[in-house]
Amino acid sequence: NAMKFTPEKGHVALTVKKLESPSREKERIYFEVRDTGIGMSPEEMRDIFDAFSQADSTITRKYGGTGLGLTISSNYVKLMDSELKVESQKGEGSRFYFTLELKKEKPLRNSYKKRFKYFNAVQIIEGETTPLDGVVTQYLDYTGTTHKQAAVGQLTDPQMLEKTNLIIAAYEETEKEAVALLESLNIPLLLILPTPMRRNEITEGTQLFATHEPLYLTKFGKLLSEIEQKAEFPEAKIEEIQRKVLRKKERYHILVAEDNDINQKLIRKILTSQNLDVTTVPNGEEAVKARKEGDFDLIFMDIAMPVMDGVSATKEILEYEEEKALPHVPIVALTANALKGDREKFLNDGFDEYLPKPITRHDILQLLESYNIPLKSEKSPLTTETAEEVPQREEGSSAEEAETALTEVREKPAERILPESGGAAEAAVHDSILVYKKSRVETKIFEKVLSQLYNHVDIATGTNQFLDMIVKNNYRVIMVDNEIADLDFDDLFNRIEKRDDTTVLLFRSFDSIVDDQTRSRFDEVLINSADKVYLKLILDNYLK
Repeated sequence: NAMKFTPEKGHVALTVKKLESPSREKERIYFEVRDTGIGMSPEEMRDIFDAFSQADSTITRKYGGTGLGLTISSNYVKLMDSELKVESQKGEGSRFYFTLELKKEKPLRNSYKKRFKYFNAVQIIEGETTPLDGVVTQYLDYTGTTHKQAAVGQLTDPQMLEKTNLIIAAYEETEKEAVALLESLNIPLLLILPTPMRRNEITEGTQLFATHEPLYLTKFGKLLSEIEQKAEFPEAKIEEIQRKVLRKKERYHILVAEDNDINQKLIRKILTSQNLDVTTVPNGEEAVKARKEGDFDLIFMDIAMPVMDGVSATKEILEYEEEKALPHVPIVALTANALKGDREKFLNDGFDEYLPKPITRHDILQLLESYNIPLKSEKSPLTTETAEEVPQREEGSSAEEAETALTEVREKPAERILPESGGAAEAAVHDSILVYKKSRVETKIFEKVLSQLYNHVDIATGTNQFLDMIVKNNYRVIMVDNEIADLDFDDLFNRIEKRDDTTVLLFRSFDSIVDDQTRSRFDEVLINSADKVYLKLILDNYLK
């Protein structure tokens, strides 16, 4: 609506911000859409949330619409225990806003919070403060930038420019002659351009930087980083040199959180070959405990681990560091996922870097160098030694034995030994899973995903094999598709010896329907998806 009812040269501003909350378990989040559009009178606002209502009869003819948008929006907000409110003035614009109370989550690392303390900025404001001016002010406060506001004319006062090393101006609010004046001051100038303006209409240089609306925190932070780098502030340079010098110490300590014993040993061997101290832990909970009890220079964090996964552990570590005002220890995600977009996903989850498995010696050494952790001066040839998910070996086995085992696993497919037929099946392994999907390709995909999460995953590629495997083994979870033509569900349930100890999950395609009688026989009916997080959330409920 704001875009529709705001004419050219007008402004639309979306604001989302956190408010103070009286509860430690809840957050209060404020949402606002403000525009400089046609606005409404008090009479027009009275029925604005009613169905099929428009401010006046000419609205539909001129702008279109059914008059349902605000009714639906208002009802959505009510369902979340809040109220959509409006303030408006005819010819001036409107403001729609609401506040939601939401469950508090562990914070991600805020890389731009209080980050730019070397800037001393002047924010140019001509006339009345615009929504964009307000956003810039908030971001300057958040990033720790010292700042003051002034009109262009005030910059003729030498005291105003004393210690100033950045000027920020909205191009639309600043006359072209004023922009030329700001450029002549030989101080880094950040111009915020209106959306329709072409970037080539201005000439960026060593002191002139430009970006388009809309402005958001990540974009603003990247701009300040670029300006800081190109302007080469002496204070920032000195601190960077001091940081590198202070980091040079006798010993460096690396924490490795990895539940697979072989992977632990291989990563440890690569790290200790560089004279690094290494602590290994088998799950995310132990990783959080280790970080609280000790100081590390780098953390390698596996994603799929028992007890607590890597993402949850990382969020707890970041929260702990923020609470205690501790320097951040870089955390590197280790994962078998290597799909497009995974790196961005893990960085958004708070990780500093991401390494897909299998991990090579070269990967690890390159990563250490990127974090200024010195390597041994004699450079040995980089081998293709890798760490990937493999079966467990006995605790006492050496790293050399681990490497041999890894090679054997690659050359020879794993075999699962089933109990002898003829007698009662043995007790189920605590995380044993049987998968039978409608296609072999889909079955293999599920096997690959689940094997990254659980130790005992079997697959069936035909109905007779599937039913035989149920008889021979007591599985904790059986996963089967609804669309398998030759499978009789009566046969399936008759073959399960201990129904109370076995969870049977039925997967259905998005557009298929499962009748109530069939649904009642299964523990759960689920939409068919091989998403790793989705499957883990479901299965962890049954494999406790």
